[in-house]
Amino acid sequence: MPGNEMSRYHPALPLTELDDGQLREVALAGRRVLLVRIGDRLHAASNVCPHAGSPLSMGRLRGDAVQCSLHGIRFRLSDGAIVGRALCDPLEIYATRVRDGMIEVELP
Repeated sequence: MPGNEMSRYHPALPLTELDDGQLREVALAGRRVLLVRIGDRLHAASNVCPHAGSPLSMGRLRGDAVQCSLHGIRFRLSDGAIVGRALCDPLEIYATRVRDGMIEVELP
């Protein structure tokens, strides 16, 4: 049903407000969401580290992965997989799209 698909995407912020390589937290539908722009690719994920609960937006971007500032665990932004030894669950990843210059994030 087209109406349901549309309602699952939430406007996050204008594309022009997310710089290349920036880690940015936005609040969407009661969730803390991490937005990352790497070149022309956009990524959205939970901004809560599955290991210790710290905000991943306070970490570092390492290639195509975000590194938690608390324990150094790296999560691949394409699929949430842990880079290296797995100490916790993978990171929850969300689909993104751009409509009329606005980044939108699909939440379950």
